[in-house]
Amino acid sequence: MKNKINKKKKIIDEYKDLSKNMRHYGNIEFAAITVLVTITTGLLIAFFTFDSSQSNLIHCIRFILIPIAGMFTAIVFGVILRSAIYVWDLLFNRAVKLEESEENDLEYKQYSNIKNSKFFEYRPTKQLSMLFCCGIFFFWAFVMFIKIIEICLNFY
Repeated sequence: MKNKINKKKKIIDEYKDLSKNMRHYGNIEFAAITVLVTITTGLLIAFFTFDSSQSNLIHCIRFILIPIAGMFTAIVFGVILRSAIYVWDLLFNRAVKLEESEENDLEYKQYSNIKNSKFFEYRPTKQLSMLFCCGIFFFWAFVMFIKIIEICLNFY
């Protein structure tokens, strides 16, 4: 009897840890998106701030380096977001497995109820965060492409 109670306490502790870790990785997703938007805003301000006293070489470098930095930032944060979502999914599946296990007899059903909903199949966080990072990446690629063409046309 004591062994069964001890086992149940360990399962409940694991379940609580899973919930805390899922909350942590959810917060990482939010923080990463916040930092990505902040960095992108700073790069946009640096890119579109025009100072006529700077030489043409500095303008050319700025029009190439800032978009490259923007694309690199989008890639890095895309990887960070995808990793956080992947770990969150692993933790979520483990929590569902603990809830659905007959031998564990957990009274909690918060994650298994979510998993069975039709909305959760498509979990928009996965797609939207990647779409957001790809959008930022392609924006900077397009800006760099346009500026390179503009520089080439002005050079000749």
